[in-house]
Amino acid sequence: MNQPTCAQALAAAQTLGLERLDAQLLLLHALGKPGDARAWLLAHDTDELTEEVAQHFRALSLRRAGGEPLAYIVGSKEFLAWNCR
Repeated sequence: MNQPTCAQALAAAQTLGLERLDAQLLLLHALGKPGDARAWLLAHDTDELTEEVAQHFRALSLRRAGGEPLAYIVGSKEFLAWNCR
């Protein structure tokens, strides 16, 4: 059986109701890539995921679709520090 491509996995996550950014960050997490590697997903949108990564991403997507915060799932929270002088 063929595994989903990155693009197909992201589309499947969006059908669960996930925002595009959330789906991208979860896929990067499942792939073991940093959250700032979103451009990698565009360059590799036709790459097939391994069965292990596809299953892990699906499980993460279901957790997010169930309302669990993204930061809890990936174990970190991005923030912007303002320089207030």
